[in-house]
Amino acid sequence: MKKILAVDIDAITINIISSLMTEHTTDFEILTTDKMEEMHDIFKSLSVDVAIIDIKKPSTNDIEILKFIAKTYTKTPLIAMTAFETIEIESAIKSIGSLQYFEKPVDFKELADKIAEVLESSVRGEIHGISLASFLQMSEMEKTSCSLKVKTSEKEGRLFMIKGALIAAEAGELTGKDAVYEILGWDSPVIEIEDAEPNRRKEISTPLMSLLMEGLRRKDEESGKVDKSKISAQKAKNISIVSSADRIKGIVKPQKEKDTPETGPKPETGDIPQDFGEYMDAQGKITDAGKLLKRKRIIANTLKIAAGMIILIAIALTWQFMVKPWLVQRNYEKTIAQVRNAGGLQSKLGILNDYLTAHPDSQYASKLQQIKKETLEAIKTRDFEQTLEKVDKLAINEDYKAKAEAIYNNFLKQYPDSNFAREIQERIAEIPAIIDDAEFRALMDIPANQYSKRLTAYRQYLKNHPDGKNTPKVQKMITRLGENLFQHIKIKKSQCDEKNKWQPCILLCQYFTKNFQSHKRLDEVKQLRKTMEDQRDLIRLTAEAAENEEYSQKTKQLYQQYLKKNPDTTIRSTLEARIARIEKKQNQEKTWNDLLAYVQNNENSVFKRTGKMEQYIKSNPPSVYAEEAASILSWLKKEKQEELDRIARQKALAEKKRQKKADLDRKKDKIRERIKKAGNRYVEKVTNTITDTQTGLTWCMLDSFSATGECMDHKSATKYVDNLNTGGFDDWRLPDPSELMVIYNDTPRFPAEGANWYWTNEVFSAAWQKKAHIVKLNPNGHWIKSEVLLLDRCGGVRAVRP
Repeated sequence: MKKILAVDIDAITINIISSLMTEHTTDFEILTTDKMEEMHDIFKSLSVDVAIIDIKKPSTNDIEILKFIAKTYTKTPLIAMTAFETIEIESAIKSIGSLQYFEKPVDFKELADKIAEVLESSVRGEIHGISLASFLQMSEMEKTSCSLKVKTSEKEGRLFMIKGALIAAEAGELTGKDAVYEILGWDSPVIEIEDAEPNRRKEISTPLMSLLMEGLRRKDEESGKVDKSKISAQKAKNISIVSSADRIKGIVKPQKEKDTPETGPKPETGDIPQDFGEYMDAQGKITDAGKLLKRKRIIANTLKIAAGMIILIAIALTWQFMVKPWLVQRNYEKTIAQVRNAGGLQSKLGILNDYLTAHPDSQYASKLQQIKKETLEAIKTRDFEQTLEKVDKLAINEDYKAKAEAIYNNFLKQYPDSNFAREIQERIAEIPAIIDDAEFRALMDIPANQYSKRLTAYRQYLKNHPDGKNTPKVQKMITRLGENLFQHIKIKKSQCDEKNKWQPCILLCQYFTKNFQSHKRLDEVKQLRKTMEDQRDLIRLTAEAAENEEYSQKTKQLYQQYLKKNPDTTIRSTLEARIARIEKKQNQEKTWNDLLAYVQNNENSVFKRTGKMEQYIKSNPPSVYAEEAASILSWLKKEKQEELDRIARQKALAEKKRQKKADLDRKKDKIRERIKKAGNRYVEKVTNTITDTQTGLTWCMLDSFSATGECMDHKSATKYVDNLNTGGFDDWRLPDPSELMVIYNDTPRFPAEGANWYWTNEVFSAAWQKKAHIVKLNPNGHWIKSEVLLLDRCGGVRAVRP
């Protein structure tokens, strides 16, 4: 019978719920209590399938009790009825993830249906008291990792969560968010919790609440129960009500009537139906949970003590005089039958051991011990025969000895005192002889023309059997093999000499030297190898010398390195003669290259370079470089003449610069005279600059025209002031028009001379063209601001700073 706990709910409401529940089932009992604080004791002592709490005037203490119960008894569904006295209470109740609530006034039919749904889900094995959406939200808050299998009668899907995040979903052919929306739309699914899949690829990044709200919207649209115009409002309201499956639709009743003296307070839980009498007649069993809890504790403790004593006495008497003798005989007969019907000796032994271990003092133990002894002897004989069979099946190879000994020793370890032990020891001693004969017979089967394979096999045999009975025969076979190889090398050498390709023959000699070190032909083979290696090396060195040029330093080093590594080579005289020719050629080249490096170095005087080349031609008339030397001498003579001309030009240019500097100095001196006549306004604080004490600006003593003798366009003027460093300053700039007009129009005027107009820093666009302001001298002798259309006009620069 299912138990429903009703906490602080009035009798009328309980009777209504009980009556409505009978429409679904009569297999239930309602336990009642009017104390919220008794819930923990009731949950611990009684089996409660669902709890309904009427939170009439919620307090902080009530909320904390509910949170504790919800967290401690997570498998028990909780349903609350409340009117939310304050916003804080409403928020606190909604924060209890596993709690489902109905706002007052309550639709009792909806409430009864919900209770029946919860009870039914627990029977089917669903997650008790919580919907799929609720479980997902709780998992998100607890950062749970798991996989959920969600099933209905016709459909099945899976949801994958890692640390509270829904990362993937499957529903038929659907995956990702589409699968989530499909599963959320199923009614009353069965939920199974499985292990998490941490390596599952992430397919979903949308937050869980967004998925639940969208799933709610789609489900409502499909069911036709919610007006589309109200969907967004309902979603916002039910965010804290864990899922659309837990959401109670249509439960809001008209506002309750005010209390009157005649009728008293109206029940907060909703309107009482007119046919309440029918409800009362049809109600189920209703019990006070507090009294039941107290009475149950007293009765349970008393009955436990009395019943325990009676049961112990009855069991002891029955066991001693009736059950035990019958069980002993029955177990013996059963054991004998099992031994007869066992499929193998090991099975029989196991059955006997089980009985003797369980009943060591049984009256039938001696009989079964004799049967066990006979069975052990049969097993021993069987294992001996199997051991011989296993060894006979082994292939005789490098692992034969270890495997055979392991098989034999395994038998001896298992049966150390067996009458078969001596025979097994004799067979172990025969293993080396068996292997010796088998391997020697295998040597005879190797083809005669396979030298390497035969030699490897012979040596392996000697390694395995240094004192074997066939060892002398194998040693003679190796000697004959070496003689055959020596004769083959001699024949092969004549072919190598004809082709001037000795590498194949050298490899044969190397093979002989490595594998027949004690053979009588070893010295002859070494001499043959030495001769062929020297000839091979000479051809190789000649080819490399041809690639490097015959008389190059690289070729000389090639010969020298070879002689250093091979001091006893037979081609020493040949290589030394080649080295002498190379050194002679190198000396000639060095003399020429030294001269060439000197005459090509422009840092050396052309007059000295010409003299050295003339001296070389005079001292080496038959030289191979005579033609090149004459050509270079002709070029040097031209360069000598050009140098003479350059010196003359430099002298003229130096004279010109000297004259220009003298001219600039005269201009500066003239300006300095004017500064003195102008009074104290203009001073030369820094050489070649004039500071206006009235404005604080510093001007170049000379304008660009006086300094360079040329006019400039605006671009050149800007570059001119950027590169100017007169007086050691690098912050010169083009002046504003007003700055120029001040020094030229004020009295005393700026003591300078030069261009008739100057560029300023004001550049602007007009009618798609670039223009600039200038300051120029008008016919009346007054400096005025003007503008020019083209920036490539040629004017002067009066630089100013800062």
